[in-house]
Amino acid sequence: MPKSVARRFANKLFEAARTAVEAGEKVNVSGFGSFSLTERPEGERVGKDGTPRAVKAARYVSLKPGRAALGKPKRTKAETPAA
Repeated sequence: MPKSVARRFANKLFEAARTAVEAGEKVNVSGFGSFSLTERPEGERVGKDGTPRAVKAARYVSLKPGRAALGKPKRTKAETPAA
């Protein structure tokens, strides 16, 4: 597959995932990971110079990579935590 086709496919995949997540859905891509909407509350941080500064609340799409994307082997029954 040419790089240009792969790039267009990947861009469309991520755009569709972003749209679905913004609509409140959780998106799982097998072998890659899970996309979800994360909200950061408003608050304060202390800068390097020691002065506090305000941080606005934000919503953003986050990715939790799957085991295959991280290069980890599949879990065996002995490694699976009991529910």
